[in-house]
Amino acid sequence: MDNAFMLSALRASVSIMQAVYGTLFEAEHRSTFYIPYWNLPFTKWIVPRQRKFHSDLKVINDCLDYLIKNAKETRQVCATATQFSHGGILRS
Repeated sequence: MDNAFMLSALRASVSIMQAVYGTLFEAEHRSTFYIPYWNLPFTKWIVPRQRKFHSDLKVINDCLDYLIKNAKETRQVCATATQFSHGGILRS
């Protein structure tokens, strides 16, 4: 494999793992904090912790969007799925 490709894949993996860890850390914080200040609309721009949280969510959502798009583009229909869709096995 190309070293540049492997290095970019590793960097992407690390950033996604950091985003997931940061999101879990924020979820833990929210579960133990008494006042839900994060529900206030302006906090995602003012509070550094909330800026990081929304940045992490964007990284995760972008990755999921890419994976879903890739799955749809490379999807292969198997014979069983074709039988289901044409009513060969299940009939209403």
